[in-house]
Amino acid sequence: MGIALFLTLAMGTSSLWAQAASADSSQAESTSNEPVADDAIPELSRVTVIGVAVAPVEAGTTTLDSELLENLPTGDGTLTEQLRILPGIQYSEEANSSFTGGEIAPPKVSISGGRPYDNNFQIDGLGNNSLLDPEFLLPNNITNVPGHPQELFLSPRLLESVTVHRSNVSARYGGFTGGVVEAETRDPAKEFGGDLYYRTTRSAWTEFHLDPADAEDFTQSTSEDMQPRFSKHEGGFSLDLPINSRMGLLVAYQQAYASINLTHLAEPEKQYRKNENFFLKYALEISPETILSLTATHAPYEADYFLKDTRDSSYTIKGGGSGLSGTLERIFAFGGLEINAGYRSSRNSRRAPRDWFNWYMTEPTKDWGSLVGSNFSKEGGNGDIDTVLDTWESNAHLAFEPFRLLGTTHYSAIGLGFSHSAAEYDRPDTTTRYTFSRVNDQVVCLEGQVDCVTGEQFMINKNIYEQDHVRASLNQYFFYAEDEMVLGRLAFRPGAHLSYNDYLENWDLGHRLRLKVDVFGKGQTILFGGLNRYYGQTFLTHKLAAGKKPSTAWTRSTTLDADFHPQEWIFKEPTVIPATQISHLDTPYVDEWTAGIDQALLGGRLLLEYLERKGRDLLALTINSKDENGYVYSEWNNNGRSFHQEASLAWERWWGRDYLNFNMTWQDSTSSNESYGDRFEEDDAYEKVLYNGDVLFLWELPRADFNREWVGNLTLVKTLPAGFTFTNVTKYRSGYVGRQTTSFPEGAPPEVVAVYEDVKRPSSTIFDWKISWQTAVSEQQTLVFNLEAYNVFDKKVYVADAEDEYELGRQIWAGIEYLF
Repeated sequence: MGIALFLTLAMGTSSLWAQAASADSSQAESTSNEPVADDAIPELSRVTVIGVAVAPVEAGTTTLDSELLENLPTGDGTLTEQLRILPGIQYSEEANSSFTGGEIAPPKVSISGGRPYDNNFQIDGLGNNSLLDPEFLLPNNITNVPGHPQELFLSPRLLESVTVHRSNVSARYGGFTGGVVEAETRDPAKEFGGDLYYRTTRSAWTEFHLDPADAEDFTQSTSEDMQPRFSKHEGGFSLDLPINSRMGLLVAYQQAYASINLTHLAEPEKQYRKNENFFLKYALEISPETILSLTATHAPYEADYFLKDTRDSSYTIKGGGSGLSGTLERIFAFGGLEINAGYRSSRNSRRAPRDWFNWYMTEPTKDWGSLVGSNFSKEGGNGDIDTVLDTWESNAHLAFEPFRLLGTTHYSAIGLGFSHSAAEYDRPDTTTRYTFSRVNDQVVCLEGQVDCVTGEQFMINKNIYEQDHVRASLNQYFFYAEDEMVLGRLAFRPGAHLSYNDYLENWDLGHRLRLKVDVFGKGQTILFGGLNRYYGQTFLTHKLAAGKKPSTAWTRSTTLDADFHPQEWIFKEPTVIPATQISHLDTPYVDEWTAGIDQALLGGRLLLEYLERKGRDLLALTINSKDENGYVYSEWNNNGRSFHQEASLAWERWWGRDYLNFNMTWQDSTSSNESYGDRFEEDDAYEKVLYNGDVLFLWELPRADFNREWVGNLTLVKTLPAGFTFTNVTKYRSGYVGRQTTSFPEGAPPEVVAVYEDVKRPSSTIFDWKISWQTAVSEQQTLVFNLEAYNVFDKKVYVADAEDEYELGRQIWAGIEYLF
C-alpha cells in the first residue's frame, strides 16, 4: 500500500509535469551561450512567489529557505529534523524509537557517510560545533556528562535558510569529514509585525509499536529508557521592530518542552525536558554598499532525570549556551568583503546528589528496596560535574569581481579565520560511591558516619572521585583560496584549505578541485567531477580527559573492632583503573572523488551524482598494558579507517506556490569503528573475520548504524483553495541489514577471529503530512491552524537489529499561529 501511495502522489502531479515541460522548452531558447562559473552558469529563470521558495539545485549543495522550512512537517522543532528530505542524509536507527517518544533533543545525522560529530555546523558564518565529547550519551555516568555535536539547538523558525554542503565543498569550509550545515538567521522585516504560535502532541495522540514481551515493562516504566506517557509543547513569538528605513530589530523567543510520566519507587514521578531560544538581532544598512548585523542568542537545554529504583536521586543535565556575533558586509569596486566575529559559551553539566550508596535492604531505615522487589536499597547520585567551552572566533572572506586573464574568466575568493577555544572540566566536590555493605545488627556507628547504620549494616567497599579541575585550550587557524576559471564550455575550480591547530600541531592542506563541462553551451546539460580532501575537527575532549584524576578504591574488614565500630578504610592497590593519555595524533581526513550530471529537465534541475570517500587517520582507542603503578591507560590513536560510496538522483521544481522534490540515494559504508571512543588498535586492522561466508578485514565490515542501503524522499507542497496548504513527505528506506556474531562454522579459515552474519529487517515507506489553513482576521492579521500527522498509515518499522524495538507509529501534532 505504501509504495502504491508513493507512486500515486508522484503521478498525481501530471498536469504540473506538463507545465514544467513547456517552461523548460521556453527557457532553453532564452539561455545564454556563454558558459560561466559556479554561481554564474546559466540557470533556469524562476518565478518570484509568496509563500514558498528554494535556491536552485547545485551539485552537492542544497538550500532550504524559510518558506519551505515553514511548510515542512516540524516534528520536535529542531534543525536537523528538517534535513530529512535531502539526499545523502541518514539518521540513527534509534532516532524515532517507540521507547523514547518524549525526548526533544535534535537527532544526530550522518552526511555522506560521516559520523554525526564529523559535520561542521555553522550559524551566520561562525561555528556551532561542540568540542566537549559530542558523542557521549550517558546522563548518569560517574565521570562524564552527555554531549551533542551542536552547541546551541537553534529553532528553524529563526532561520532565513539552511544550506547543506555534502560533496565538492568549497575551500571556504573546513573542519569536517561529513558535511557542512550552514544556517542563516533571518533579518528584521522592514515593516512592523510578528507572530505568536503554539503546537502540541502527547502519548494519547501517538501509536506505540511494542513487542508483547515488553508491554508490561513499558506501561509501568521506571526509567527514561521507556517513556509510555508524555506530552510535548512548543511555542513562542517573534516581533519585527523597524527603527527607521535603514535599521531594525528582531526579538524572538521559542520553547520546546516535554513532560514524561514514569514510576519511581512505586510512586508516579515526572521527568522534564526543555529547550529555549532567546534571540535578538539588530540590522543596519550603513550605506547601500555596507550592511551590519549584530545577534545575541541564549539557547539553554535542560533535562531532569532520576536514577532507577534509587531514593533521593533526582538530577539535572544542562546543555546549550549563549552567543554574541556580528557580520559586516561591504561591496567594493574590486569585490565583496564579509567579516564575521563572535563569542559563544556552551556547557554540558550535571547537578546531582554528591554520593551514592548501595545498601542492603534492611529494616527499619533502609527498607525501600522492598517496593521494587530488590534485596538492595539504593540512594543518592553521582555528584556535580561542569564542562564549559568558551570560544572566540573571527573570519573574513573576499570574493573578487570577475576578471579576464589570458582568455579565461576568473571568479576568485580568498579568506582566513581564527578561533580560540578554552575548555574546563570541574568536579566541585569529592564524590564517593559506596558499592557494597555488610549486614550486622551489632554495629555501632560513629557520630556523623554516613556509611554506617547502627544496628543494621556498614559499607565495606567504596570508590572515591576526588574534587577535580582541568583546563585545556585550543587555537585554530585557517586560510583558503580558490579560483573558478572559465574557458569556453569548461569551468575548472582549483582551491585549497590550509589549517593549523596548536593542540595536535598539524599543518593540514586539503585540496579542492572541481571541473564542469557545459556540454551544449546553453546550461542545459552540465557534466561535473571533483577531487577533494577534507580534514576533520580537533576535540578538546581528549585533552581534558588526559588531565582528569583517576579514581581510587578502598575496602575495610567485614568484622567490627572491639567497640563494635567499623574498622578503618584501607587503600586498595589499583588493578584496572581506566585513565587516558595523549600521544601525537594526525588530523583525521577523507579523500573524495565525485562525478555526475546536472540536467535541466521539465523546468527543474535533475542531478545524478556518484561519490566515493576513503577515511584515514580516524580516531579510535588503544588499551595499553598496566604500568608500574597498576594503572591501565587508554590512548587515542589514528588507526581508524572508513570507506563510503554513494549514488544519488535528485530533481526538484517549483510551480508558483507549489513544490515537488524527489530524490533517491544508494549508499554503502564500512567503518573500523563508529566513534572515537571505540577500541580499534593497530593489530585489529589486520585481523580477519568471516562475514556471510566471505573473509574480510575487520574494518571492512558494514557500518553498524546510519547505513540503510536505499533511501528515497518525495516532498510535495500543494496550495489548495480556501486558504489550505497540504504538504506530503514520503520516505522510503530499504530493508535494514545489520550484523550479529555467530558460531564458527566447520572448516572456517584459521586466520578468522570472529564470524558474523546478517540480521535483516524489512523495508518501510512512511508518509508524513501537514495541513495548514489560514484565514484573515483583519487586513493585517491572520490565523493559521496546523495539523501534522507522522507515519500516517501507522507502519510498523523495526529499530536497527533489535528484535523487540520499533519506531513510533502514527503521531498527531496540532498547532495554531497568529500573524500580525
